[in-house]
Amino acid sequence: MLKKIMVVLPMVGLVATGVAFSLKASIGLGPFDALVALLSSLVGMQVGTMVIIFNCLMILLQMLLLGKKFKKFQLLQVPLVLVLGNIVNFVLYNLLGDFEPSSYVVRFVLFIAGVTIIASGVGVVMAIDLVPFPIEGACLVFSQKFGGKFSVIRQLADVVVIVLVIAISFILSQDLLIREGTIIGALIFGPIMGKVMNLVTPPLTNYGVIESDTFEELEVPQYNEVTE
Repeated sequence: MLKKIMVVLPMVGLVATGVAFSLKASIGLGPFDALVALLSSLVGMQVGTMVIIFNCLMILLQMLLLGKKFKKFQLLQVPLVLVLGNIVNFVLYNLLGDFEPSSYVVRFVLFIAGVTIIASGVGVVMAIDLVPFPIEGACLVFSQKFGGKFSVIRQLADVVVIVLVIAISFILSQDLLIREGTIIGALIFGPIMGKVMNLVTPPLTNYGVIESDTFEELEVPQYNEVTE
């Protein structure tokens, strides 16, 4: 358990850094990242703080759906979310606060770097299989309680959130955060994450972080995520 936590927490920090890069690039975000960024803009709150609030609501949803079946172990998602949100704030507002990409090419490179970092961090967290990111956890609980494949429910959640973000953006005259980056991210996130999962499984097994080097076709969540 301790070995898993020692690897997962830095990876969550890595994911948060990638999220900050994607936000700074401003060429589009994954569905849930876009929703969180939009909400933070509407209420005048830092993005990372909204990440914490939104993901805590996803944990609360899991608790409501599972009732007494919700295990105390699953509360490990809370420190994961706290690390994620605070590092997003630190990187976005402190490290990158005064940095403004000078051209679209720079924005594009920053975005690709962000997605690659996020996918790599999520890949390691998925390989370790300690606790899921709250959004994935909520979709998994929903699929178990009401039936249906996790991947289908996860994609349906993305579609619903995309429609919601577009609707709110037009109604309240906000900048549209669903753009070309959203599509690019959707195409490259899964393959990158899958490669990373395959690469890290043998060494993590050798060091006793995970129990088996056998990977049985894990379902790969779509890019988004992370607010994951």
